[in-house]
Amino acid sequence: MGRASLLKQVAILARKSNLQKTESDMALVTDERLYGSFPPQAATRISSVVFDFGDAKATAAVDEIVSRAATAAATAETSTSTVTTIRTAAQSAANPVIGQADVAQAFSNFLRDHLDVAKVRAIAIGGSSSAATTAATDLQNSSFFRDTRGLEMISAINAAVSALPLTATNPQKEKAALNAAAAFAETDRGYDRFLAGELFGDAIAAAAEKAATVADGIAPKAITAFASHDGGAAVAMTSSTHGLASGTEIAIHGAAIQSYNGLHTVLRLNDSTFRIAKPFVAPGGTITGYSPSNGVAPLRVTSTAHGLASGDRITVRDSLPAYNGSHLVTVLDANTFSIDTPYISDPPARGNWSERAGEITSYEGTGGVSAGIKIVSPGHGLDNGEVIVIRNAGIASYNREQTITRIDADSFSIPLAFGGNPAAKGSWDIPVAISALQPPAVVPTLVASNAHGLVTGDRVKISGSGRPDYNVEFIVTVTGPNAYSIPIPFDIAFGNPAVKGSWQPGQGNRT
Repeated sequence: MGRASLLKQVAILARKSNLQKTESDMALVTDERLYGSFPPQAATRISSVVFDFGDAKATAAVDEIVSRAATAAATAETSTSTVTTIRTAAQSAANPVIGQADVAQAFSNFLRDHLDVAKVRAIAIGGSSSAATTAATDLQNSSFFRDTRGLEMISAINAAVSALPLTATNPQKEKAALNAAAAFAETDRGYDRFLAGELFGDAIAAAAEKAATVADGIAPKAITAFASHDGGAAVAMTSSTHGLASGTEIAIHGAAIQSYNGLHTVLRLNDSTFRIAKPFVAPGGTITGYSPSNGVAPLRVTSTAHGLASGDRITVRDSLPAYNGSHLVTVLDANTFSIDTPYISDPPARGNWSERAGEITSYEGTGGVSAGIKIVSPGHGLDNGEVIVIRNAGIASYNREQTITRIDADSFSIPLAFGGNPAAKGSWDIPVAISALQPPAVVPTLVASNAHGLVTGDRVKISGSGRPDYNVEFIVTVTGPNAYSIPIPFDIAFGNPAVKGSWQPGQGNRT
């Protein structure tokens, strides 16, 4: 009709099973809710790389690469640096973009672990998709491009099933769900190749190389002083005969105050001073005390005879929100392990952890003398007498601690009155109590100094402290407006001397 539309994605489906002989035998489907009306088949889904990435996202990727590479090159310690070290800094800064952009393996792992054929069938007939949705959200958050395919896939499966009539049978629901899922298998893998391909990697390397070469080719000039300007809203810098004009862009690196480093547009004040639009940081301050900086990782978890091995994955529940979730463990001894999350506190309700868990696919009444509920959970691995907790079932009375009786490899029973087979099946796990939560055995030193104005990464020089090993230069980690930590282990016996001393910004003089 003389009109064209650019589609983000389209599935090519046969109207009849395994038949695509002529154009009239094929359908181009853009609405996942219609997949259920076609025969089961391995659909071909074509996505437009140009639509998704050719404009905004591809440009954003290149901008991010250049920004990271240029900033790293500009802020590298260059008093004795060569072009090689500057280039290495730029390329290292760009490397995370490569890892986050390569979504091919991440998406493959998501399908394998969280949305295989069995899980798609289970969701289609009323099983919970919460675990898959959590994994899909993680897939999105871990991708530089915020890969939404997992969430779109789950939405498409649910939409396809919801579009069926209320009289639809379970096989019909499974067919619709599997067709929707199959549509996300891209046979040309253009999406993956664009993100992980050689050209994209070459672009990153070239951006890093250019940033490094340009930064190295400019002779640096020394900054001899920093001063407050415009009531502290800006910083005035002294650099003899700097030769700069207002509006010139410069790169400052090596300054002890990190906010001063990076690219800035200057305002010329006179032949020896210029201003940048960054808040002035006070030139030092009084130290009022030293203490252990407990709010660091890893968190030590005490759980008697836990039986774990380093590298096992557990899920913490019913503790502080920051502690809850999935973690890899490092075993410290038979009763203690650590997880890579910062210590906050040891709350009265410490919660529990579980390593063994499973999805529930259905509930059935057992009937007979010993009435109870038969629970189907494929490959559960449970034995008679084990205690589990059921969570997130659609019937509230099911969500409790239960002692199970094994029926076979895929099912077990619990001694509870049958109340129906809810749409939300939930899951089970075996909880283990946590008896203590503690910071690492060795923690850095927390320095108290009111309104210090520092940010993490700034360098400070402590002087006048009664503890000699404090009187050196440190890179700080800011924990709040009145405290920062320094990378020296806190000594409980001698770590807080009577004479506290003071701090000043560290040394730095490159532009």
